[in-house]
Amino acid sequence: MGKFLDILRKALPFLSAVALFFTVAAVCFAPRLEGRVLVQHDIQQFDGMSRDIRECRAEAGEDPQWTGAMFGGMPAYMINIRYPAQFLKTAFEQVTSIVAEPIGFLFFAMLSAWLMVVLMGISPWIGLVVGLAYGLSTYFFLIIGAGHVTKMWALVYAPAINKTKSFCVADYVKFVETKPVDGAEKIHESEEHEEDENHEEHLHAFDEHIWSSPNNAIQMLDSLKDILCEMDKRNSKIYEENAQKYRSEIVKVQSEI
Repeated sequence: MGKFLDILRKALPFLSAVALFFTVAAVCFAPRLEGRVLVQHDIQQFDGMSRDIRECRAEAGEDPQWTGAMFGGMPAYMINIRYPAQFLKTAFEQVTSIVAEPIGFLFFAMLSAWLMVVLMGISPWIGLVVGLAYGLSTYFFLIIGAGHVTKMWALVYAPAINKTKSFCVADYVKFVETKPVDGAEKIHESEEHEEDENHEEHLHAFDEHIWSSPNNAIQMLDSLKDILCEMDKRNSKIYEENAQKYRSEIVKVQSEI
């Protein structure tokens, strides 16, 4: 009995968060519990423009490559596409379907913000306040009403995923300082004046598009190689060999340029 009470005591913040967040979300969208549906303009448009895609999928068992239902024709994958091989997407859909939209938007947004606070080592009871503040953002109600579903789900996952990501890379993140190297491209700008005026001096600045320089690409390659070798020392030899091969390809391209 004592062990059960200890587990219950530890789980109390989570259970309290679930109960509070669901109650608040359900109150905000109480008509949904009565079976009523929120009319969302963008969802109505999406339903119309993706209808022929869904019909083709039902009849042929595969997604079409093109649809003429929007903008005079466009690739179908830009509107509606099925991802049967994406395990995470399917798994998340199974979890989020437990709470019906739009109640689920607010509920999982609050829970995600609460989880972020807990992962930061802050009291879960303070996390309740953070979760409520995040989930009851005015902006959420605006985009839910408009039907910006994909954007809303991105904002739902953002707090928890952002903090979880920091746990995965916190020990390995390095800020690589990019410095101008010999031969780096320069921006050459000039402004012409009217015929009776002299030309002003040309302005020079290092090109901020560092990825367009082979020299900078080699620097970035070496930095990434060093980080990977530190993260996974057991396979460092493979990273060294692959980096050397890619470095040779960059040098070859640079010589052709």
